[in-house]
Amino acid sequence: MNPIKGASYVTQNYGKTLYAQSPAGQKAYRNFPNGIHPGIDFGTHGVNLEVVATVAGKVVRASEDGGWGKHIELKGEDGWNRQYAHLSLIDCFIGSAVVIGQVLGRVGNTGASTGVHLHYGNRKRKLTGGWEYRNPTPDFGIAKLDVATVPKKKLIKGVSTPGVFVYNGKAKWGIPNWETKVFLFGEGTADIEEVSEDVISKIPTQGLIPNLE
Repeated sequence: MNPIKGASYVTQNYGKTLYAQSPAGQKAYRNFPNGIHPGIDFGTHGVNLEVVATVAGKVVRASEDGGWGKHIELKGEDGWNRQYAHLSLIDCFIGSAVVIGQVLGRVGNTGASTGVHLHYGNRKRKLTGGWEYRNPTPDFGIAKLDVATVPKKKLIKGVSTPGVFVYNGKAKWGIPNWETKVFLFGEGTADIEEVSEDVISKIPTQGLIPNLE
């Protein structure tokens, strides 16, 4: 799932990027393993869009944090922390339990940042000290749904969500308006399966996940 609620694009990938190999990048990333860029940067055309939880977990950091700026870390069930850095606003608290899709804060330009963007990373403490980083790209894949919560019908909506989605078993597409629904699928609501907001948030929306190739 996309860590940003709204249109975004990748400005720098994970690893030994061209910038990481430049003199400025070598200086900026000298404290990271092998001088890598330890996450993925997302631009938003300067808009302070909301950032959301890509996994369920517990907030373990939510504060100003040096070069990270306003910084949130969400510890997932797999033991890895999801980082949200350079935020303009933090909208969660340390110790809070969150679900996938829950709003955590807003994109910003705080800390060691030269423009409005989100730095999103995965890291965890090493037994020997310091941090271990990994490529966070898998977080943007198809969310895993429990068998008991997988929608059975083609049309789905959240219990309190106004929009209706077409669902193909892997991703959902929003239907622009109710008239379109009626025209394409007939009248009435019997063909729409209502599911919890948590289930809706776990199903990726087609077209919003950026190309990270």
